[in-house]
This record gives sequence, C-alpha cells and structure tokens, in this order.
Amino acid sequence: MIKSKIKNMVKTIIKSFKKVGWRCMDTGPIDVHMNGQIHRIIRFFGFTVSGKLDGQKGKGGGISTPVFYLKINREAPYTLECIQMWLDIAAQMGADYYIICDNKWLEHKVLKTCLFEDRNIKFIPSYGRSLRQTADRLYTGNWRFATHAHLTPFYHAKKMGYQSFWSVDADDTSFLMEYERTSQALIQVEQYVKEKGVSAMSLDMWFSRTHGKHWSFGVTFINDNVGFIDIFQNTVSKEWMKHYQEMETAFNLDWFFTYLKDFEDIKIETFYIERCWFIHWGNSLINPFYSWVNYWENGKIHYPILEGIYHNKEAGCLDIADAVRIDVRATKDEGMRILENRICKSRYFQSQQRRLFQNQDFASDKGYLRF
Repeated sequence: MIKSKIKNMVKTIIKSFKKVGWRCMDTGPIDVHMNGQIHRIIRFFGFTVSGKLDGQKGKGGGISTPVFYLKINREAPYTLECIQMWLDIAAQMGADYYIICDNKWLEHKVLKTCLFEDRNIKFIPSYGRSLRQTADRLYTGNWRFATHAHLTPFYHAKKMGYQSFWSVDADDTSFLMEYERTSQALIQVEQYVKEKGVSAMSLDMWFSRTHGKHWSFGVTFINDNVGFIDIFQNTVSKEWMKHYQEMETAFNLDWFFTYLKDFEDIKIETFYIERCWFIHWGNSLINPFYSWVNYWENGKIHYPILEGIYHNKEAGCLDIADAVRIDVRATKDEGMRILENRICKSRYFQSQQRRLFQNQDFASDKGYLRF
C-alpha cells in the first residue's frame, strides 16, 4: 500500500512538471481555421489572451442536439487525424462538443491544425483532484489519469444538465465510413438506447475480442437513467474487482462497468456496425491484440492483421458477442477507399513518387488536415 502511494505521488509530480512544460509551449499566435475563415488568437502560457473562442457555452444533451465529450491525451502520427474525424462527425450531426484535454501543447496543435465549423470550440481539463477519492476505488495500477478522464464527462454532464452524451476516445479511434453514414449509425444507437432504456452502450471494441467477458469505453453513448455518480460515490471498496482477478491484474473504469453489467440491475450493452471497418490505433503489427484494424460481417469480427499476416485464424476471426447490430449499408469497399485515400500517407506523394511506384490512381484525396 505504501509503495503504491509513493508511486502515485511520483507520477503526480512528474505530471505537474509536464503540465508546466506544456503551458510554456502553448504560447504564441495561432490561426484557427473555421468554416473557410481564419480567426487569429494569441495564447500565453495556455491561456487565450486575444481572439476569444467559446462562442456558446453548451447547447447539447439530447437526440435533437447530442453532445460529445472528446477525450484526447496522446501525441502520435495519427492523433490529429482521429480528432479531425470526430470533429467532422459532430458537425455532421449538428452536435455540441467538449474536448477533454490536460495537455496544453496538444491543445495548441489541435487549434493550429484542425478545421472547425465555428467558434464554439470548448476545451476542458479532466476533473482530477476533486475526483481522487472516488476514483481511487474504481481503478488499480497505472489507470489513475485515464479513470479521471473517463469520469469527467459524467460530472460535467450533470453540471450542465445533460442526461445523455457520447464519451469518445477521440485520439486513437477511426471509423472508415463516410461521415454521413457514421452519423446515421450513431443516431440509430441513440434511438435504440432511449427506446430500450439502456444506460450505457459502447462500440464492440473489446467485448467480442474477449468473448463477451469485458465491456469497455471507447465510443460510448451514456443515457444516465440510473444516477451513475451516486453509484461511483457509493462504491466504498475495491471488493468488486475480485470477480475478475483470474482474467486481469490492473483494473480501469471499463472493468467497473463490466461489473455493473454483470452483477447489478443496470442495462449496459454493446453495438457494432455491419460491414464497417474500424481502427483502434497503435502499433498493430507488434501489438495486434491491443491495437488493430477490424471489420464486422455476417456475425463475425475480423482482424486482418492477425488473420492475414499472422495466419492466426482462431484469434483473427471471432464470433460477434452479444451485441446489437446497426446497419447503415456500409460496404467493405467504402472502408478500403477511405483507408487508401484518407489514412494512407501515400496521399502526400509527389508526382515523381507516384510514377516511381506506379500508383497514380492510389490515394488521390489529400485529406482534411493542414500539414
């Protein structure tokens, strides 16, 4: 116990120094691109001192105007692409959004690089210190800061009066569908949740992967009809973890929701999108069980890297677990086209490189980011 407390104390100190460094880097002018126009802001030590954003202070919370909490943290080659996709989906749905970010340098890069619909750009930090006592009973190991980030939408939504909201890991997830089709799928999820009285419904990222054992966050719609904050605060020990110790050694909030699903009278479900390609980013070649490309089709979830490169049919093609099927007429060809033209970096090839590799017809779309 003492060793764990010392370890957490060291992590907190390191995190504090990082935050100071990020604020130092988040200084200077930024040209923010909004709906084809440029709006200049000036940042100093993580604060906007000229050129105010935040045109509106919140307008979401229902199917007519949904709200997204876009959680971002990591800095990787794919991060900004993922964030842009979620910003575009929110715009397609006419949704409000809050970007949960503790990394001021990443916030700076998002403002500098991404394309926004209007000035309604809202960054909020994760609720850390105020959630510490509650969060400590809901995680173990290295999941402290992730747990704070996952809990933040619940507390912020209650403050804003939102009963329903999307909670999204926006820095490492991508749907390979056109934005209009993705929006249709998410709207179907919202409607199902409201009609069936479901409290939490998440994309099938880990559920089929673990043969129906592990529910997870990632792309999740919350319909808080059970008072989740009261449930968090009334959890007085880590006793719930004993149910899963044969399968896991370090627990996050995903596992707590798995426990609520398995042992409490709360409707927590999973959905998937038929014939849709999806990416959980990371190094999927050397770590294919924790990052991957997948698609769902005819009752199966396929992981082409495991199935095609490693030739591991048993791990690379699984039965879809107990999940709700969403069908918006996606096609595998659509997913491949988006992968080749918006994800693959060969879209930036010059004409000479295209002639060299004889791929003039490959990756013609330059994408959306201003790199």
